Amino acid sequence: MEIKNLLHPDVKQEMIGRIERLKPEAQRLWGKMSVDQILAHAQAPFKIAYGELTIHAPFFMKWIMRFFKKTLFDDKPWQKGLPTLKQLKTDGNRYEFENVKKELISYISRFSVENIRITKHPVFGPLTTEQWGKMQWKHLDHHLRQFGV
Repeated sequence: MEIKNLLHPDVKQEMIGRIERLKPEAQRLWGKMSVDQILAHAQAPFKIAYGELTIHAPFFMKWIMRFFKKTLFDDKPWQKGLPTLKQLKTDGNRYEFENVKKELISYISRFSVENIRITKHPVFGPLTTEQWGKMQWKHLDHHLRQFGV
């Protein structure tokens, strides 16, 4: 699997195109969240990067994740069923599909070196802008594959 960088305009457009292909009735291939919940959940990493969302990871999680940090950027797809921080879960909330899709596309469209305000991720520690771009792409790709796009 090729890891792309969401900071590149052509990659950004490709990702937005994939999101545009999602339908409200899309069924997940794995996991627990519905398509609208995934669209809401996928906004959280952007909110963190933009300094709009502050989360606090338990010490143990930060300690253990340093051993897995390289998996954010390597060429292997993320495993199905990875744990999600409680603060990033949608907790059964439902969202209006078109609105939440539009919001995610807006976050992606604004994603740029200039808009990344946080250099130290609350779980994974220091990240370069290139690492932010690859991690954002890989996270979105993971969830879009979850819904077959």
